Amino acid sequence: MKFAVAEETTENTAATELATSAILPREDGVEFNLDRDSDDTTFMTGSLSDSAPVPTMWSDDIGPSLVPVLARGKGTLTKPEYSVLMKSIFGTENSNTDGTIDTGSDTVTIVMKTGGDPTAGQLVYFPDADSGAGFVSRVVSVTTGTSFDIWPALPDTPSEDDEFLCGTNWQLASSDHPSFTAWGYFDGPKRIRYTGCKTISWEATFEVSASVPMDFVCRALSPLYDYTAQGVTPTVDRTTTPLRCLGIDIYSLLSATATGTPTTTETILSAPDFDVAVGDKILIDVGSDVWETVAISAVSGDAQSNITLTHAAVSVAASADDTVYVQSLQCAQQGDSVTVTLEVETDFQRCMGSTYGKVAQEQVSRTVTIAKTPYFKSWQDFYMRDSVKASALMIVLGDTENNIFAVYVPNSVNTEVSMTNDLLMKLDVTSRGVVDSVLGNDHEIVAAAF
Repeated sequence: MKFAVAEETTENTAATELATSAILPREDGVEFNLDRDSDDTTFMTGSLSDSAPVPTMWSDDIGPSLVPVLARGKGTLTKPEYSVLMKSIFGTENSNTDGTIDTGSDTVTIVMKTGGDPTAGQLVYFPDADSGAGFVSRVVSVTTGTSFDIWPALPDTPSEDDEFLCGTNWQLASSDHPSFTAWGYFDGPKRIRYTGCKTISWEATFEVSASVPMDFVCRALSPLYDYTAQGVTPTVDRTTTPLRCLGIDIYSLLSATATGTPTTTETILSAPDFDVAVGDKILIDVGSDVWETVAISAVSGDAQSNITLTHAAVSVAASADDTVYVQSLQCAQQGDSVTVTLEVETDFQRCMGSTYGKVAQEQVSRTVTIAKTPYFKSWQDFYMRDSVKASALMIVLGDTENNIFAVYVPNSVNTEVSMTNDLLMKLDVTSRGVVDSVLGNDHEIVAAAF
């Protein structure tokens, strides 16, 4: 079986299939729904026999579902193979120009030297940051052609001529989500084609030692099945290795208020709702919006009491009442599995004059959820649920250009927390991405491939 998708210019008008429209799902990884309603016709004939029903409208949930496509970076193609599916559910896709960094840049403000046209809200990859390991951050504002501000802050001040990569980004929109045509080809030749498709659910599961499956559920307006051979030779990427959850970069970013009399090597947090562990990092503004990120070497205190942190030296100590950030790097706070889901509810515009009974489908609501299974080390997740304390989640897979995938949820709150009787004592935590406090609506989540 071969599968392909292409964005439509006009909703429910079949797009032209291209060689680059092909997608490589896993074996047995595509489900086709062709359910159709029927009306019974019964007459008073003096007989108990059934009359033949009349086929009517196609079911509201017709369409293809891909379970799963494995997460990869841009690979050998111009865009990742799954880009049309992502654009349909997120609403916006940006493939912006890479660039280099000029002098005068700091850990938050990036002055552009050559190239570069980032968009506010997108993710950017800095391959030279963090001792060569690379760093992903989000653009929060842009001065066109001159500079852009990012958050989280870079771990070190970048150097002149360092690169930044804009990649392919998928950002949320509240209207005009694009539709697409989907094709499935079977031996024979036998073809199925759906038009007016939109992705209504995207789910990515990050689990220790496993590739990352991305499940796409799609709804269509109209189907066609016939005996037509594929008219193009698919161009596919069989060389880019699916990314695996081993050694990935995953962390939560939490804000706190400094108290007491901080020094360059000691900062006291004022009764935060979260715990801090040795190995986490603290971000301190040392002046002129330059943030220094240093490792924490000792911790005294627990959540909801003052926590004293001993850390590597920063150039300027925080002041009392300053906002500082803790970058929680401990796997114990995420567990062995994290699932990120974006669901968009759609409603159909129905029309009696339409052959298929529907002329369009519109997205009417969306939900971003994060489900994780952290090990029980403290009451942190319960405290954060009770106080509606928000945190940011960054997930980065891969560190090789053309095979990096990242997801960032800037503002999530715990909605459900429960304990299990697992041997290692775990929690089941469900969080919801909410409107971003910095950029506002349509920024609850962003995903990117580099």
